[in-house]
Amino acid sequence: MVTTQATVSAAELRLGADYFHRGLSVFVEMVRTGQPPVPYELLLRPVQFLAAVHSLLDGSSYGQG
Repeated sequence: MVTTQATVSAAELRLGADYFHRGLSVFVEMVRTGQPPVPYELLLRPVQFLAAVHSLLDGSSYGQG
């Protein structure tokens, strides 16, 4: 769903019966090998971004000091 000040748009996501197969396969391979499917830097990037947004919204000083 996408909203703007003037409109709301939505589209149904049609998932096949095996929509979870790829994610489950990647997870099982990670457990089997002990290696993440992508480098840690890529896993941390969205977390760092959201932490920075959160700190801006609540007035804390993420990344300072």
